[in-house]
Amino acid sequence: MDVVLKTDRAVFNYRGAGIWINNEHVLLHKFVNDVFGHFQGAELQLPKNRKKVKCK
Repeated sequence: MDVVLKTDRAVFNYRGAGIWINNEHVLLHKFVNDVFGHFQGAELQLPKNRKKVKCK
C-alpha cells in the first residue's frame, strides 16, 4: 500500500530518498540536459503486516 495523503484540495504522495556520501561527495541523479541534480527516490509503502516492522 503506497503512502498517500488525500485532502479536499490536494493529494500528497509520500516519497523517500537515500543519500550516499563518500569522501565528502554526494551521489546525485542528473538527466543529460539538466543543470541540477537530485536525490534518487521512490514511493514508500506500508508493510502488509505492521506488527513485523522494525525500527533501526
